[in-house]
Amino acid sequence: MAFTLVVIGSAFGCATPQPVVRLQPTSPDVVWHSGRAIVTQQTGDVRVAVAFERMAEERLVFRVELQNLGSLRQDVGPHQLIYKTCVKPPSCGPHRRVIDPEERLLALDVARSRTRASQTNSAGLGVALLMLNAVATVGAASQGNSGQASHLASDGLMIAESTSNSIERHDQQITSIEAEKLDWAASALRRTTLGAEQGIAGMVHLPLDLEATRIWLGVTIDGPTLWFGFEQRVIVAAPAP
Repeated sequence: MAFTLVVIGSAFGCATPQPVVRLQPTSPDVVWHSGRAIVTQQTGDVRVAVAFERMAEERLVFRVELQNLGSLRQDVGPHQLIYKTCVKPPSCGPHRRVIDPEERLLALDVARSRTRASQTNSAGLGVALLMLNAVATVGAASQGNSGQASHLASDGLMIAESTSNSIERHDQQITSIEAEKLDWAASALRRTTLGAEQGIAGMVHLPLDLEATRIWLGVTIDGPTLWFGFEQRVIVAAPAP
């Protein structure tokens, strides 16, 4: 038993904790609300508020609020947001678009469809193998080969268990996909038409870059780009004892 445990440990190794990231606004004009450091800027027609929300796996999540200050309606959304990362403040990368929630939702729909198809194929293959196994078991028993019949029956149980486990794994994957879809659909900042004095709030997602020391989030709505700077602090978690 001790030898088996050593083999398993050497085969899988020890998982390393993922570093934890925290962002702090570079602007001195910060308003705190429920633990969020909020920075606000505005032009003649729009007011923008940004706060770092959380780290989510391989993404950084910001809460962004947009308010139309003009008399005409405006289309606002993530298509007007860009970002850039800096290894050092004077050395920054190119501007990139934030993660598009519509593209993410489409990718999740595709993943769900593929997972459901894979589940159906696995179930169909399992049923076919069980039928073939049953025919072979009956044939062996009718020929008086009890040993082979017993072996085939045991194989049948293994096929049934494997098929059941595969279906369950696919169901768990689909449940996870649906949960992520719900999160994106309900909380992400999505394209919205705002009337005069109307506003909207939602989450904006950026890819995680552990090498960055500063992150800039830019918002461009009928005017100059409003830039929001954040200092990034990477905290390396110690392995669990």
